[in-house]
Amino acid sequence: ISQSSYVSFASEPILTRCLDDLKADKIQQTLLITNAFPVSEFPHPNALTAPSSSLQLVWFSQNVSYGRGLENFVRGIQRSNLPIELTIFGNLNPTFFEEVLADCDFVHVRKPVPQLELHAQIGLFDVGLAIEPGKDENNMLALSNKLLTYAQAGLFSIVSDTPGQKSFLDCHSSFGVLTSMDEASIINSLQFCLKQLPLIRSGKSSRFEMAKAFSWEKQSEQLISTWTSHPNA
Repeated sequence: ISQSSYVSFASEPILTRCLDDLKADKIQQTLLITNAFPVSEFPHPNALTAPSSSLQLVWFSQNVSYGRGLENFVRGIQRSNLPIELTIFGNLNPTFFEEVLADCDFVHVRKPVPQLELHAQIGLFDVGLAIEPGKDENNMLALSNKLLTYAQAGLFSIVSDTPGQKSFLDCHSSFGVLTSMDEASIINSLQFCLKQLPLIRSGKSSRFEMAKAFSWEKQSEQLISTWTSHPNA
């Protein structure tokens, strides 16, 4: 690694940890590549239907089950008694539904959809849940696809305070609010979003435009420039 012309990393904490682990302090060049999606997959928010009067939350994954942080948020919404709706995309674990979601009329579960269709719909919502549980070291240090998807769609996000996600919001604070995964912190984040809902909605177009800097089209320019700058490229 220390003899490499360059090494790319997917988040600042991953870069720091890898360099520390490998004792690789002589790399000629390091790159931070935000592994986001093409701009073309996200319609401009102004082209979408206006949201309802309640705070519209969204979360997606291949599977809807335990250990993803959802049960924490569902309990937080129940305890808060706030005007909130949560839409979930994914394959629903039947036991999870019976034990966590069955009595929650504010939760709407939809079947998983292809990436392009999901990206076309995600901008209909107000706030995305980027609630990584920190289940292992990679999950702690990485930047989630969810957070990038919400940002590119123009959404504001409630973001679990893992090091990887915190490093993103430290640089791009207009894209979300950090939360711990305990009930009090979750309720505080929900109350914050409701209080700021007019600004969250009016800022959607601005976030959409700013997030183009994270897109694959822009991020790939770093790689192309690096490759072409080396004589052996």
